[in-house]
Amino acid sequence: MKTTVSQVLREAIEHAGQSRNEIARATGVSASAISRFVEGGRALRTPNVDALCAYLGLQLHRTRTLPSPPAESRNADAGGRGMQGASRSRKARAGGVNSKATTKTSNARKGKGGA
Repeated sequence: MKTTVSQVLREAIEHAGQSRNEIARATGVSASAISRFVEGGRALRTPNVDALCAYLGLQLHRTRTLPSPPAESRNADAGGRGMQGASRSRKARAGGVNSKATTKTSNARKGKGGA
């Protein structure tokens, strides 16, 4: 069975020779977050994981090289569509200044006048 990062971190907290409150004071991670993580298996936020690992002297080491993605998908987004499937900007989705200006210009060209 493989050991996960979470398992290693839980074991390090349990065997640190310090109370969870002492670890919390030293790392800035709340004692309740540490307890929820150790007892209930609740996830920690990444900055908290980083702080705990730094304090407990834990580091990740790559044991194998990950394969490179195929050449045609290196510049594509997660959906593999490249720029063609990219979503509109937040401003455009919200009907921001740029999208209204385009509508006004289009309406003026059609003889409807800009509003």
